[in-house]
Amino acid sequence: MIVLASAIAPAARAADGLALGDHPSALAAPLRNFELAVWTTQQGLPQNSVRRIVQTADGYLWFSTWEGLVRYDGSHFQVYDRGNSPFILDNALCGLAVDRHGWLWAGDSRGNIAMRLPDGSWHHWPRPANAPSALIQALRGDGRGGVWVMYQGYGLGHFDAAGHFTLRYSATSRHAWVSEYLEVDDAGGLWVGGYHGAMRLDPSGSVSLGDEAYHLPTGFAWPYKSPGGAIWIVDGDGLFRFEHGRAVLQHSLAGMGRVTSLLEDRKGSLWAGTESNGVLRISDRGVEILAPSLIVPDGRVLSLAQDAEGSIWIGSNAGLARLHETAFGNFGTADGLASGFVRDLLEDHTGRIWIGSGAGLDRTETDGRIVPVSLPSSTGHSPEVLSLAEGADGTVWVGTYADGLYRIGTAGDIRVIGEANGLPPGSIRTIVIDPHGLLWVGTQRGVRRLDPVTLTATPVGGAVQDQVDSLAVDPDATWIGTVNGLWRVDSRGVRQIDLESSGGGRTILALTHLGRALWICTDRGLYRWLDGRLSHVGLEQGLGVDTIFAMVPDRLGKVWLTSNRGIWRVSRDELEAVADGRMSRLTVRHFDEADGMASAQTSGGASPSALLRQDGTLLVATSAGLTSVDPARVDESAALRPPRVLIDSVMVDARPVQVSAVAGEASVRLFSSQRLSISYVGLSSILADRITYRTRLKGVDDKWVERGRQRGIDMAGLMPGHYLLHVAAARPGGDWGVHEATLRIDVMPLWWQRLWVRLCAGLLMAAATGVVIFEAVRRPRRRALMLGHLVARRTAELERQRDQLAALADEKTALLEQVRLQSERLGRQALEDSLTGLPNRRAFDLRMAQWQAAADLGERTFSLVLLDLDHFKMVNDRFSHQAGDLVLREAAQLIEGELRGMAFAARTGGEEFAILLVGDEGAATAFCERLREAFHTHGCWGGVDGLSVTFSAGAARYPGSLAVGTFLRRADDALYEAKQLGRDRACRWAAPIRA
Repeated sequence: MIVLASAIAPAARAADGLALGDHPSALAAPLRNFELAVWTTQQGLPQNSVRRIVQTADGYLWFSTWEGLVRYDGSHFQVYDRGNSPFILDNALCGLAVDRHGWLWAGDSRGNIAMRLPDGSWHHWPRPANAPSALIQALRGDGRGGVWVMYQGYGLGHFDAAGHFTLRYSATSRHAWVSEYLEVDDAGGLWVGGYHGAMRLDPSGSVSLGDEAYHLPTGFAWPYKSPGGAIWIVDGDGLFRFEHGRAVLQHSLAGMGRVTSLLEDRKGSLWAGTESNGVLRISDRGVEILAPSLIVPDGRVLSLAQDAEGSIWIGSNAGLARLHETAFGNFGTADGLASGFVRDLLEDHTGRIWIGSGAGLDRTETDGRIVPVSLPSSTGHSPEVLSLAEGADGTVWVGTYADGLYRIGTAGDIRVIGEANGLPPGSIRTIVIDPHGLLWVGTQRGVRRLDPVTLTATPVGGAVQDQVDSLAVDPDATWIGTVNGLWRVDSRGVRQIDLESSGGGRTILALTHLGRALWICTDRGLYRWLDGRLSHVGLEQGLGVDTIFAMVPDRLGKVWLTSNRGIWRVSRDELEAVADGRMSRLTVRHFDEADGMASAQTSGGASPSALLRQDGTLLVATSAGLTSVDPARVDESAALRPPRVLIDSVMVDARPVQVSAVAGEASVRLFSSQRLSISYVGLSSILADRITYRTRLKGVDDKWVERGRQRGIDMAGLMPGHYLLHVAAARPGGDWGVHEATLRIDVMPLWWQRLWVRLCAGLLMAAATGVVIFEAVRRPRRRALMLGHLVARRTAELERQRDQLAALADEKTALLEQVRLQSERLGRQALEDSLTGLPNRRAFDLRMAQWQAAADLGERTFSLVLLDLDHFKMVNDRFSHQAGDLVLREAAQLIEGELRGMAFAARTGGEEFAILLVGDEGAATAFCERLREAFHTHGCWGGVDGLSVTFSAGAARYPGSLAVGTFLRRADDALYEAKQLGRDRACRWAAPIRA
């Protein structure tokens, strides 16, 4: 009987746009919060058709393919086939199952079965004579140590626990079985698929056809047993579940294509693989299709499984995929963003999100779609957007890098405000609208206040002429954050707030009001201004990073901090307590790629770069698009537990050995002269390459030894005895796991290390000692005389040698001093430019390599400036090469004079210089502007009255993992652009826009 459990399921929708109302009560996480990984033959699979997927109790994942059985430990695929495994009798495997005892069963195309026991040992059942020589499509344990076998075209066979085979059910044309679908219900009944409907085979031998016994539709249908034991039937467009002996229609998937595989996850959601439409999810969010960024391999979905970590595994004709739920969701260019490098964000009063990037401006529609917003510019290209703000009337204001300020009216009309309105040229990185509707605009040369009606800008805080990165307006003061400090403008005038003496802060990246306090995000952590007093909270107080880009409070009492190394969450109460001095250290939680962020590098130098949306979710700009997180869900999705560790392999003298089990404990034996190599693995498919390990060898030292990401150890020279090796694993920033791997190591003594050999040797030594003593007592005088003569001769000889050695030592000391002085001269000549005193090209190459390595490890962000003196050949030609040399020395002195903090400058050839600066392009641009000013004010270049010298410069930020040649070309391209635009200027590299 069919019972209609619910109305027809809603039409499948694309998952998780940027619209509001994101199912706050839903149990299932948004599909946007699933991270996708894909593997094919290019990543180690022997063949792309993944037929079945199972996981054994030890944590290994197993896949059957047409070219062997595959084991996956989270990092590597181990292929078992006829060439390397005697228990595999044919490479074409399909049926795969794990029974209740933990045995792994694998069936091949010729009716053979391989079995892996929980201790890791392998066995095989060659095909019995009465069994079909046919492809085993499905295997299911019978609960009594035996296994049911579904043969393609031949029906069902059964192996009992003793290995006896019986062909129990033969396929008939009436039944027309679909031989890849087989389930065993809790009553012992067998469910099989059929082209004319599903059917149940009772243990008594009777057959119940689905269309007759349960009134299911006729046609292609097959069974699925959920982890909880429920039997589902996929019949046409319907998904039926058996409840109290009745088939209840739960979902209709009309128009979604033929369903070929099914999975019920631990949250009760159904995942449906289709023949040609990918994967669907059916949950309390409705019927969903995967988002554009979650495209699984094309082709028929053959299998679905959920592993112990909650990941969803998808096997198809075209490869293997994994979906893992994370705390964060991501939006990138595949979702419609013009650029992956997002700079700033704004949510307007209607809930639409405005997104600024290096490729222009995007905006979401009410249905969540992302569409471009065209902004006119003098170059014809979309301007880089650095700041956004919305007025009370719904007008949106857009600040750009080099194209001024845009006003976008509610009707979509666009007006450009620039130098004619009183705004200086250059970047606009922050816009604040005060209660009176006036705009406060942070420019490259201080602050301007703009009347939104007359569109006239007037300077504010005249003493502040630095690049402004952040602004805050209080009733009694205006706060200005620049690259060189914090300024307060009030009725008493303009004054700088000293941060450097309290923690070293200099660059102000964001200003945020929390209650009565103003919080200041800097390159040295956080500062709080409250009632005229300044407090500092930085690395010493538990913050995990120096530079904080933005600070966003949520509605749950937490504060979210963005940085180049991810997002940090702290308790607002703890933050206030540390700033008050009532606590000494913060408790922080760190989020990065391991938690689902597409990139841990969030955006800085633009505003706002993070915001709390009207629905309570957090949205953050990153170098790989937008990242969203629901603070209410973060603690629901508990952090991944530390992975379980297993001993993967053991080698003695470079030869693999079988690990035996002693009292249930893995054990290996060797002699003390042999070398022992042990490989271990933390079983996890989530960022497995970032798992760290530690080991402890009881019997030698009870202390743990940190091994980093090293997945093996070598030991040699162990003394005879019994040892116990412990191996533990941890995820990045996580706790060490309690599921340790242990290996008992029994070191056997060599013949000369045995006790009886040592006793015999001791007796012989005692006898020899007695003989010596006897001889010494019997002839003492003779020996004394002989010793006296010998001592005299040796003393004279030693005195002569002493005198010779003293002379040689003096000669050696003098020679070493000459070599040292010569080496110092050669070292300076090798790394120093003799004309300017700056490091030369070789020194620059060495320093570049050091900075690149540090940046690739996430320890530093830096930029490169290539600088070329303009028309320098004219100086040599008109005023002599001597004047040109003086110009080069003076230019080098000015460059060194403008360096701040950790920086490096070198003369790389002729009139060319290269400068490495910590920070992004903003730091590089600020340096170039300071240097231009110094060049312009410098008089009497090269001793020539009236001679003016300028330079052209190109800047580029190192993005990480980039070849040095490519990085240098980026800066060189920017330098070429500066020359093309008329010289005496600096340009920064921008990625080309792809059609």
